[in-house]
Amino acid sequence: MDPTSADTEVRRSMVRMLTLPLTVLAVLAVGILLFSAVSDDSDADDSGTCGGGLSWTYTDATGTLTITRNNVGSGVMTDFGPTDVRWGGHEVRAVDLSGVVGSTTIGTYAFSGCTSLESITFSEYVTSIGASAFSGCTSLENLIIPRSVTNVGASAFGGCTGLKYLEFETGPTSIDLGAFAGMTLYDSDTITPISIVGNDRVWQFFSVGGKLSWLLPVFTGTGSNLIVDSAHNDQTFDLVNIAYLKDAASKNADMTLSIVIPGGYTAVFDSAAILSWGDGLAVFEFTKVNNASLDAATKALVGSDPVYSITFGGNTSFGLGKVTYTLDYTLPAGGDPMDIRVHYITAGTFAEEMPFNYSMGKITFESNHLSLYSIQLGDAPPPTPVQKYTIQLKLNGGESSSVSTGNGWVLNGDTWSKPFNEGSSLTVKDPSKDGYSFDGWDPVLPKTVTADGVYEASYSKDTTFSIGRVSLWVVIAVGIVIAVGYAGYFIISNTRKKS
Repeated sequence: MDPTSADTEVRRSMVRMLTLPLTVLAVLAVGILLFSAVSDDSDADDSGTCGGGLSWTYTDATGTLTITRNNVGSGVMTDFGPTDVRWGGHEVRAVDLSGVVGSTTIGTYAFSGCTSLESITFSEYVTSIGASAFSGCTSLENLIIPRSVTNVGASAFGGCTGLKYLEFETGPTSIDLGAFAGMTLYDSDTITPISIVGNDRVWQFFSVGGKLSWLLPVFTGTGSNLIVDSAHNDQTFDLVNIAYLKDAASKNADMTLSIVIPGGYTAVFDSAAILSWGDGLAVFEFTKVNNASLDAATKALVGSDPVYSITFGGNTSFGLGKVTYTLDYTLPAGGDPMDIRVHYITAGTFAEEMPFNYSMGKITFESNHLSLYSIQLGDAPPPTPVQKYTIQLKLNGGESSSVSTGNGWVLNGDTWSKPFNEGSSLTVKDPSKDGYSFDGWDPVLPKTVTADGVYEASYSKDTTFSIGRVSLWVVIAVGIVIAVGYAGYFIISNTRKKS
C-alpha cells in the first residue's frame, strides 16, 4: 500500500472515531444552554400589568412581587374582586413598591387572602390603600405606612390577626373605622391593646361591644394605666372613647387615665372620675388663662398670679372621683416652696385651698372641681371688698310684681330700696296703677348698677274706656231701664185696680 494512502486512511479512521463523541458533546452543550435558558426564565418567573402605567414582576426564589410605574400612566391600580386571580396565582411572600415613582394607589382586594405575605415595602408615592387590599394577610406582623398615604379603606387590613406593630409616619387623613376589623386586641380583664406608632405618639385600637374602634386621641401605657398623649393638642373624647373608658373603669377600680397636654400639663383621672362622665361628646381642656380676660372680681382677686382653667365638656365636677393635675411652675428667686398656695376659684372668690406637692419645678394637686385655679406665692391676698350701691324706687301708688319684700326690697314710707353689688343687672317689671298708664322712670332706670340712685315712676291718666268699663256702664244702664220699667208697670197696675 502506498504510504500516502495509508496515512490518509489512518486520518479518516481517527475522524470517524472522534465524530461520535464530539457530536454527543455538542448535543449536550446545546441541551445545557437550553436548560439554562429555561432555568433563567423560571427565575424571572412571571410578569404583567396591573393598572395605569403599573407593571409587576414575580420572583419565585424569594416569593417577591415587585411593582413599578412608568411616567405615562395614571398610577391607579386595578380594583380586583374578592375571587379574582391576581399576580399569576403565585404565592406572594413579600410586596415591594419601593421603586414606584409618582402618585400610586393600591386597588381593592389587591392582596386579599395572601396568607403567606410577610412583608410590605411601600414607596413614598403611595397615596391610598383600597378596601380589603391586604385583608386576611395573617402572616403580616410589622407594617410601616408612609406619610404619603392619606386614605386607608374599609377592612384594608381586616383579619390581619398576626399584626403586632403598625407605624404611621404621619396620621392618615382618612381611616375607615373597619380598616383593621376582625383583630382581637384585648380582653376585658387585662385591657392590653395593640400599639400603633405615629404622629410622635402611640395610637391604639380597642374593641367596644365586640366591635373594633379607632380611637383619637390614643391611649398608651400597659395594663389599666392608659395615657392620652395629646402631642397635637387633640383632647377630644368621642362617644366611642367614652364608652370604652367607662366600660374599662367599671371593670377595674384601680384604672387610671393620664392626659398629657402641650405646655407641661398632665391630668390623671381615677376610675371614679371616669365613671362620672356623661355620655356625650366632650373636650378636655387644661390651659393657662390670660388674666386680662377674667371678670373684674376674679381679676382683683388674683392680680398677676398665674390662673389655670380646667374644663371637660359640660361637666362641673367629677363627682366622687379625683383628678391629679401637674403643671410647670418656676419658683421666683428667693422664693420658698412652703409659701406656695393653690386655690380653687368660683364666683370671684377663693372657694377652697388645695393641698399640693412641689418638686423639681412642678406643682401637683388633686381636685374634683372643674373651674379656675390660681397659684400664689405667700398668703393669698384678702378678697377685694365688693362695692355695693342702693337703688330706691318710688312707685307713686303703683305696684310692680318684681318689687316686694319677698324679692329683697324694703319699703320705707312710699319708697322701696334694695342694695346691689356693683355690676349687678337691674330688672324691674313696669308698675301698674288703676286708671293710669305707666310712662316710664324718671330718670331712666339703668340695666346695670354702677351707682346709688333714686327713680320715680311716672303715669298719665287713662282717658280711654276699657272694654271692662264699657261693659260695666252697659250693665248699669240696662239695670236702670229694667228698674224704671218695673216701677212704671207697678204704678199703672195699682191705678187700674183702684179705678
